[in-house]
Amino acid sequence: MNSDFKIAMKHTLVYLLKVIIAAIVIGLLYKEQTLVTIILGLRIAYRINKYRVDKQNVVIPVIGMLVTGTLGTVIEYYGTKFGYWEYHDINTQLPKYLFFVWMLAFTFMYNLETKIFKSLSKPTRSKKLMYIFAIVLVFPTVGEIITIYFGVWTYYFPYKFWGVSPHTIVSIAMVHLLVNYVISIYCKKRFIKDVVLNPS
Repeated sequence: MNSDFKIAMKHTLVYLLKVIIAAIVIGLLYKEQTLVTIILGLRIAYRINKYRVDKQNVVIPVIGMLVTGTLGTVIEYYGTKFGYWEYHDINTQLPKYLFFVWMLAFTFMYNLETKIFKSLSKPTRSKKLMYIFAIVLVFPTVGEIITIYFGVWTYYFPYKFWGVSPHTIVSIAMVHLLVNYVISIYCKKRFIKDVVLNPS
C-alpha cells in the first residue's frame, strides 16, 4: 500500500466519522428546525473564519457554498413539489435548515479534497478525479442513509437500498461535480489558484 493511499485513507476516515456525526445530529434534532438551523449556521461561520485563520482564499469556498446551497434548494423544491421525495414532521414544504445543509456539503467535500490533494506526492489528473468521484458518490450517500433511517425524509424512487435510490446518488454527485466545474472555470478566468479547482 503506497503512502499516498494511506494518507488519503486517513483523511477519508476522519471525514467519514464527521459526516456520520453530522447526520446523527440532524437525525436526532430534525424536528427542532430552528435549533438545527442555528447549529448549522454557526458551523458555517466557524468554517469561514477557519479559512481566514489558515490564510486560505475565502472567496472560492464561499462562492461554492452559496452556489451549492442555491442549486440544491431549487432541486429540493421541485423534487418535493412533484412528489419524488418528502420531508417529515414539518409544516412547510422544505426544512428551514436545508440551504445550510447543502452549503456545508460543499465545504465538507472541498475540504477533504484539499487535504487529500495537498498530501499527494504525485497529484496526477487521473488520481485526483478518482478521489473526487469517490468522495461525491460515497459521502452524501452515507449521510442520506443515516438521516433517512432517523425519519427525516423518504424517497419515492424505485430500486431503493437502505432508503436511497441509485438515481439520487448519481444526481447528487452530478450537482457537486457541476458546481466544481463552474467554479473551476471562474478560477481560471480570474487567475485564482486553488489546489482543488485550479491547481495550475
